[in-house]
Amino acid sequence: VEDILEMGQDRYLIRATRSLPEKEEPAAEYEIIDEFPFWKNGKGFTRGQRSALYLYDAVSQTLSLITDETEDCQAVSVCGNQILYKAYPWTDVCGQYSGIYLKDLTNGRRLCLLPPDTRRTGLISFWEDGRALVTTCQDSPYGNSRYLDFYTMDLSNGSMEQLAPYDYACGS
Repeated sequence: VEDILEMGQDRYLIRATRSLPEKEEPAAEYEIIDEFPFWKNGKGFTRGQRSALYLYDAVSQTLSLITDETEDCQAVSVCGNQILYKAYPWTDVCGQYSGIYLKDLTNGRRLCLLPPDTRRTGLISFWEDGRALVTTCQDSPYGNSRYLDFYTMDLSNGSMEQLAPYDYACGS
């Protein structure tokens, strides 16, 4: 378990590592490397491992998978029945930049606010009035190593507006 967030009404959002179904049973003498990256957690090979989001209902004692099967979730924020999260859906090769998604537990809909591989992002959090706070950078002559700017993101369509330049930003 990586995170547990209380959602009210005896419900909890849990971010935990899950294993994908085995493609092929590895022999004891060797490790099959068929995914990249294969070292992501620093503890050894991570073949078929994804960080997923689950909803636990303490009243009914049920656990439901929120994210898609192949999504690897890096960050999450909760506001009422809405879940804002960063994830990358992958099977063989994980791309460089995660997408940002909004999941509404009331109707089950998931909205992609920023498609994967669009731009580098850092922190995400619900903000105010249907917006989120996102740290990100785009089209920098300094590449991906530069500081991240603060942006507000419209949760209805994913459009972003710069809130503060990199001078006031933080790294991810």
